[in-house]
Amino acid sequence: GTIRARGSRTALAALFVSLVGLPSLESDAELSSEIGALRETGRVLVSLSAFSEVELEEPDYDLRLEGYNQLPSLISASSARVALPILCQCVHDVELDDIALKHSASHTIALIVKHAAAQPAEAGFEQLLTRVLMPALRRGLRLPADKDGLRQELIRLLGATLLLYPSLQPEMSTLLSPAEPEADFYSNMTHVQMPRRQRALARLRQRVEAGSLSSATMSGYLVPMLRHLVLRESVKEMDVAEEAVHTLRAVATRLPWRPYLSTLQAFAHLLKKQPQLEKRLIRALVVMLEVFHFELTTPELEAAVELAGQSKAFSSSRSGTLAAHTIAFGKGGGSMLEATPEVKDAAEVAMDGAAVAPGTESALEGGEG
Repeated sequence: GTIRARGSRTALAALFVSLVGLPSLESDAELSSEIGALRETGRVLVSLSAFSEVELEEPDYDLRLEGYNQLPSLISASSARVALPILCQCVHDVELDDIALKHSASHTIALIVKHAAAQPAEAGFEQLLTRVLMPALRRGLRLPADKDGLRQELIRLLGATLLLYPSLQPEMSTLLSPAEPEADFYSNMTHVQMPRRQRALARLRQRVEAGSLSSATMSGYLVPMLRHLVLRESVKEMDVAEEAVHTLRAVATRLPWRPYLSTLQAFAHLLKKQPQLEKRLIRALVVMLEVFHFELTTPELEAAVELAGQSKAFSSSRSGTLAAHTIAFGKGGGSMLEATPEVKDAAEVAMDGAAVAPGTESALEGGEG
């Protein structure tokens, strides 16, 4: 789903048709039984990439929707090899702005997952979904703020996928609750009512604090979700954003160094780009620094981090800047202490935050303002 230009998509579908149409494939022992389904798939892919002949740069909706209508019967008898190009096309189409095509693609993905769940392990469907679908869903969690509608759709699709095939991500599957919709994480996180989202985050925080989720799950799924929620600007979403900050603290306590650092850096850099969210970004930085859980090698470094924690914000105030420089260079202000790489990186982030958030000594007091 990474080739997006009109000409490239059309050429790709035509190339697939040409390849599966080669006469030599009919004598191939491995492909001969699937060649008919592959050629039918090629014809459908051409329809799914069709553009209107009367409207400039507009998809041919009739041909595309007709193509999607042909897929259920094709998928029901497909092998993993046949399902692969269909799944790739759907992953591309689910990110389109057109609602009809997006929903058709999402429905088709669900059909593929349902079919895959009924196949034996040796059929290769789990590998297909692990390598194609799950990375696409994880990418969807990192979409920019202007793609929030698509992110919501992909979160719903993630929940539907794990409901049908829990072994794709066993830990995230435990957040499902099909028998009790009000306790279902995916349903609540995409619900129009903000209190439902708040309660979903509160329950998620309890799961994290109980140690139910691994660091890989938290860094791959939860951190992207929470980073997005922390940055919400709508007035009606402020309570959700604050709940996300609290949940982020619980997650940060258990993150390994690299995801912890990248999240810290992301918030520090955003202080420059989104000054209207300065107070909330600083709160997010502070809660993460409060749960800094990586080894410090000297008493001086421990004292420096304690000093940083006593300041109300990493700002250009004397305490914030002093704390950052102390972490990096030691109290003497000259020679580098024998700090771990984690501490040196944290010092760099702290100084970055200090340089870009002038005059925020009281940033932690009060609301958004």
